[in-house]
Amino acid sequence: MEPAESRFVACRACAEIQALPPPKAGYDRKCRRCGETMGSGLVHLDLAFPILLAAVIAFIVLLSLPLQRIELHGRHAESGLSTAVSGFFHYGMSPMALFAFVCIVFAPMGRAVALLFVIACVQTGHRPKYVARVYRFSETLRPWTMLDVFLVAALISMTKLRDLVRVEMTPGLWVLIGLVWCLTLFDSVLDRHRFWDFLEEPADITPHANAISCLFCNLLQEPGAPDGIAHCRRCGAVLHRRKPDSVQITWALLLSGIILYFPSNLYPVFTIVSLGHRNTFTIIGGVRQLLTSEDWPLAVIIFVASIVVPLVKLIGLAWLLISIRYPSVRYLRANTQLHRVIEMIGRWSATDVFVAGLLSGLVMFDKLATVVPGPGVLAFGSVVVLTMVATMTFDQRLLWDVAETKRE
Repeated sequence: MEPAESRFVACRACAEIQALPPPKAGYDRKCRRCGETMGSGLVHLDLAFPILLAAVIAFIVLLSLPLQRIELHGRHAESGLSTAVSGFFHYGMSPMALFAFVCIVFAPMGRAVALLFVIACVQTGHRPKYVARVYRFSETLRPWTMLDVFLVAALISMTKLRDLVRVEMTPGLWVLIGLVWCLTLFDSVLDRHRFWDFLEEPADITPHANAISCLFCNLLQEPGAPDGIAHCRRCGAVLHRRKPDSVQITWALLLSGIILYFPSNLYPVFTIVSLGHRNTFTIIGGVRQLLTSEDWPLAVIIFVASIVVPLVKLIGLAWLLISIRYPSVRYLRANTQLHRVIEMIGRWSATDVFVAGLLSGLVMFDKLATVVPGPGVLAFGSVVVLTMVATMTFDQRLLWDVAETKRE
């Protein structure tokens, strides 16, 4: 039997307190004020657990399987899930090695294992006090889980290598495809917002001006706390009416990203050294190479992910911050949708980072052929991280607050 759902919730985008309609298969519930998606309200635990278990097993198997195999003049090499990590680390790019490890290994595995534990607790009826915190941990890892982005990067790296070496697809790549499919299917059968009610049934309060909503579990509650620091009574997160110093922190991250965007496009992302000849590739140079070899679909993917998406994020975040400084009631819903788009597409900018890491970790044939990551990938990877964090620190509810103040 499913637990009761919160009668009243506050929208994460505009803070409007409202009653949710009952869930209906095939439909997403949306905020009546700003149009923000509030999930389907459906949780299929009978499907979610076996799908997630299959994903965990596939991930463990994938750790021991190669994704691709290359051959050059009788010498062989294979790439695996950790090749990008080892490639960056080998050339002294520890920040990029850490980024690749978190996004390819730690975040996907950590999130899957944490979710498996939480769902098992719900199904067995054994709910330790810390189970909600474990689920909150899995939600924290969700934006950094990038196996789907890594899969696209692996396919692009194979295309880039085929003029240099002989490339073969191995079973590990098919396992990775299956793993990405399992994780996508899991997210479609479990509404992550509604699942909070399975961990602890909400106790509804009457909406009033002082009520505060948790940004993690969306529980509407009283703000009072004896120690002066309010914590969510369900997930333990610190409660804030608005994210502290959201505008200042987002501006700092955004300006840092804008500064690094220029060297990320001017400096080479990687250099191919083959038989004494050096060919350096910037991001736009890689797009040109793919167009020259008539691989225009991959060229479009790289151009969109590495050129268009970062620009959209930088310009979009700047527009949102300016909209807080100069509020208008005309574009509130459009600004909310813009933030949602930035949040959705931001992670795909990491495609070129993973391509550079895979190539540098795979092609190590001394004087015959070597791929060396360049300073451009460090700058570009920093832009990806800065813009993703800036999107998280930006509190879109401020858009509605200042607009409402102006309206009054």
